[in-house]
Amino acid sequence: MAHKQGVLREHCAAVGRNYDEIKQTYYGFLQIADNPAEIHQRTDLHMITGNPEQVAAEVQQFINLGVRPLMFRFIGFPLRIKGGTGSPIRPAASLDD
Repeated sequence: MAHKQGVLREHCAAVGRNYDEIKQTYYGFLQIADNPAEIHQRTDLHMITGNPEQVAAEVQQFINLGVRPLMFRFIGFPLRIKGGTGSPIRPAASLDD
């Protein structure tokens, strides 16, 4: 994504457009699975896949690049959230700047 942003920035400079006025968004496919054998990879789509920590790390990269909003189509429902009763669920990626 960072490379694409650089290309876009160059094109904006070439035509006199303010790069910062462009709202950069992301819509893609996301699959969370603890077992890599459960991941359904597709070569024709960008998919964010992996265990919860891997997925959060990749989503965080988009957030760090200023991409907003992020929209996902989840693959492999139902989502299974593991944890003990009463264990807190906290965000793994943060929008805080």
